[in-house]
Amino acid sequence: MFALFRRLPWIYQIGLIIVLVAALVILGFLALQQFQAGAAPEEEEVSATVDVGGLPQFLPPEQPQGVHVIGVGELVRTPDLAIVVFGVEANAASAAAAGANADEAARDVVEAVRDLDDLDLDDHDVQIGGVALTPNNQTKERVGTPDGYTATMTIRIRVAKLDRAADVVDAGFAAGAGTLHSLTYTLADEGAHTEDALRLATISAANKARAIAEALQGRVAGLINIQEEVDVLPAIAKKVDPAQAKLAAFATPPGQVIIRAVVRANFAFE
Repeated sequence: MFALFRRLPWIYQIGLIIVLVAALVILGFLALQQFQAGAAPEEEEVSATVDVGGLPQFLPPEQPQGVHVIGVGELVRTPDLAIVVFGVEANAASAAAAGANADEAARDVVEAVRDLDDLDLDDHDVQIGGVALTPNNQTKERVGTPDGYTATMTIRIRVAKLDRAADVVDAGFAAGAGTLHSLTYTLADEGAHTEDALRLATISAANKARAIAEALQGRVAGLINIQEEVDVLPAIAKKVDPAQAKLAAFATPPGQVIIRAVVRANFAFE
């Protein structure tokens, strides 16, 4: 056969070679297709993202649904603690001297209050705040240089005997206090009262959710989430006469302390 091939003109030889090569290529392609068709398909990979036309975005988690309610619990209690906050002020040519003078004035107020009979103040009942300094006005001749400094400090005093609050105010002013920032009547131990208010608010929220579910001919199936907040509103003494110097009218508490709790709850419904 090879001798017959050699007797053919050269143009036929080239054509025959081309046909053989083409036949081999086609046979190889068909064999490959058959092999791939018989192979086991690869397991598809599960993706946690979805293509939205840009960068892959994570699918948002399912939002819990249910009955959303707000419960409120409020208690009114008689105050058993008075908190007196004084302010003192001192001036000096230098900041250091002004601060020292204010500190001395604050300690004079504390000493005068401690000297009151039967007050029984502990160390945690008296707190002296930090000093605040303010440069005084400047003269035209000394632009950029303060004429001096004013230092202020606060003194916070806890008084367990409410009927002595007026005595504390009088003693503080007599010792050099320049300002009475506030006098409030509150509770010495807020924790137990706060828990009671939260308990009432939670029961209120649960009762609301149950009533809504029953009205919809369903039932509450459990709590999904709950959030709480509590406010304690003290009774604040107010000055009867703005021109009164010693404010003895603060002797009697002006009202009651209010403890208000709010819970926002989401209950499952079915």
